[in-house]
Amino acid sequence: MNENKMIKSITLEEDGYIVVIIQDQFHDFLQNEQLRLILKNMAKDALKEDFQELGVSKQGFRIKVQPENKERSLKIVEEEISKNIEMAWMFLNNFSGQN
Repeated sequence: MNENKMIKSITLEEDGYIVVIIQDQFHDFLQNEQLRLILKNMAKDALKEDFQELGVSKQGFRIKVQPENKERSLKIVEEEISKNIEMAWMFLNNFSGQN
């Protein structure tokens, strides 16, 4: 069960994608280019050589990972990225509020 207030669900697809769905009230947040770059860097840093690609949609994002390590990568996403996405959102909110 996911306890993060921003994330609705995290699932692993058969084709090696980890899908993270964001709560409805945060969908606009995903349209921010700065956030997309932060997400990509977070995923690369957390998953290291298992990271292949990041795709962002209106409701969430998909991370393509090495198929042979997809279970391990899912655990990393659940622990690391879900914890850090809220911090990124707060940072961007505070930063944009200062301008």
